[in-house]
Amino acid sequence: MAHVAQLGDAPTLIDLFKAYPGIGRHVLGFMEAAFTLSSELSRGECERVAAYVSALNQCSYCHTIHAHAAKVCGLDPDLLPEFQTTNDATDDRWKAAYGYARQITNRPAEVGEEHVRACRDAGWSNEAITQIAMVATGFNLMNRLVDSLGLTGDPEFLLGAGERLGTISYGGTAAKMGLN
Repeated sequence: MAHVAQLGDAPTLIDLFKAYPGIGRHVLGFMEAAFTLSSELSRGECERVAAYVSALNQCSYCHTIHAHAAKVCGLDPDLLPEFQTTNDATDDRWKAAYGYARQITNRPAEVGEEHVRACRDAGWSNEAITQIAMVATGFNLMNRLVDSLGLTGDPEFLLGAGERLGTISYGGTAAKMGLN
């Protein structure tokens, strides 16, 4: 049940964006820009970072959507749950990237040069490091919006949202909603 009456009994993030189109336009625009900031991370890899951040925040709504979107983008969904439990990626590049995203999520005031340097030393460019930061901070925002307002979605809706984001992304979602 929603925590605010004006959104109805079982609102989704789409309902929030329809009620507040200016917010929806900017949030979806930010996420589209973050996902396309560099060519080093694919859309699926950005979705996997989004799912990881959502798991850290225990936001099952967003985790379900973005784990499925990563799958739609061709990434192995079986890799994600194990990594979330162990915090151990399969290679040094992703260990550094997920460590950075984890620090941004869990202790943002303590993010330091050492976190960025670990990413750089693992082979990420400054642009990709910025992209990882943008995706992680964007999903901290999204997770907090969803959970603080009591937004919900049944499994069919959540998987459908993952399918949509995996195919048309955030810009396409904004266009489909008439928010451009």
